[in-house]
Amino acid sequence: PIELKRKTMSVKEKYIFAVVASQGETDDSILKEIGVEAVAFNNILAIVKDEAVLDYTQLPNDQLATHLLSHQQVIEKLMAKGYSAVLPMKLGEYAPNADAILALLEKSHAFLENLLAKVSGKIEMNVVATWSDFNTVLMQVAGSDEITALKEEIAQKPEGPSLEDQLKVGVMVKKGIDESRLLSMGKGE
Repeated sequence: PIELKRKTMSVKEKYIFAVVASQGETDDSILKEIGVEAVAFNNILAIVKDEAVLDYTQLPNDQLATHLLSHQQVIEKLMAKGYSAVLPMKLGEYAPNADAILALLEKSHAFLENLLAKVSGKIEMNVVATWSDFNTVLMQVAGSDEITALKEEIAQKPEGPSLEDQLKVGVMVKKGIDESRLLSMGKGE
């Protein structure tokens, strides 16, 4: 992937929302209606827009959420307009220009074409949650020594749990829940 390694700049680059399979002659009008454009190689399009480069790791959570929502809305509009094979890019993927994207599409064409065929008609869902009463939720699900140790470490922080702390514990809790679920399925429960 193209990595974002810059601080916020006023320079505009190509922000990449997704890669899709072309729909043919209707692509330009559909994309214009959505407010994006395409960099095309053969039958594969990178859906892009000229945007100022942002360092998403430095944004306050409310601004980050706004950018994430905008990113997701473009992907949803693509699907609503009939693009059944959409490979969403992670938030904050930039390329310096269309030529860099074209080179990437050309180099990865066979791989992308195969991947687009595999995801055609499928939908991916990710759920991220935070709790206003984080300690209560932890107490309800924390049972392992690893989660208890991390909870104690976080509790020592005078500023309280950060979003990163919450996400780290959330991943650990999810792993524990998944393991418990698999164990219970194995027992026939």
